[in-house]
Amino acid sequence: GKNHVNSVAGNMSNAVRLQVTHSVLSKEDGVHRQETLALATQVCSLKDRFHRIFGTRPQHQKLQLKDEYGAVVSILDDDDATLGIYGPSDGMTIHVIDIDPFQTVAGMQDVSKVEKFTLSEEEYNQRHDTFRQWKAQNLPKKETSSAPAPSQSDAGNTSISADLIVGARCQVVIVEGGFPRRGTVAYIGLVDDLPGLWVGVKFDEPVGKNNGTVKGKRYFDAPPKYGSFCKPESVQVGDFPEQSFEDDDDEL
Repeated sequence: GKNHVNSVAGNMSNAVRLQVTHSVLSKEDGVHRQETLALATQVCSLKDRFHRIFGTRPQHQKLQLKDEYGAVVSILDDDDATLGIYGPSDGMTIHVIDIDPFQTVAGMQDVSKVEKFTLSEEEYNQRHDTFRQWKAQNLPKKETSSAPAPSQSDAGNTSISADLIVGARCQVVIVEGGFPRRGTVAYIGLVDDLPGLWVGVKFDEPVGKNNGTVKGKRYFDAPPKYGSFCKPESVQVGDFPEQSFEDDDDEL
């Protein structure tokens, strides 16, 4: 990697555009990305950033710098060193190798292992803030005329799991196979000036877009970056316990 160090001296830019990849999460998972990174950024700060993106804790990350052909040119093994020391240039890749012995990130990808949260019909009817209750109060009553039945696409606009209730634990996966973000359902209903039904989620980590407020109107309470409004099909309800991450710091 030393032959790349000298190239930094001639680089007039203070930042570099790099691909960032992960050993467990593939490109299809939707989390590989391009990042503009300051050359003065310390390796420990890079690990914190990648922790928020991929979920792998800093102490379980091994960082490789690869050239445009995929060859490893440096190992970013000094947490106190700056990125520029390793001589990156635009188009290179930082590959995050997950060495977590508990395979936490890999385990979170297998939703089939998560016990599904269920309620009986009687228990569901007794709950407040359910979608069924919201629909009865907000959606127009069906006409008892001979009007044709709604199409499959129309029905899909209000189709929602009976388990989706305020207070339920959940995880949000926007892109199929993407990294899941865990939290609690905090709101179900309409959002002003936006079409369709939305689910407000209060995340366990600062991985959201807002604090439960949209255009000055508050729908639920959450700290900054802990709240988001998601489409119902992106929200999976189940036994998703809160995960405790040691370090904390990109939807409506």
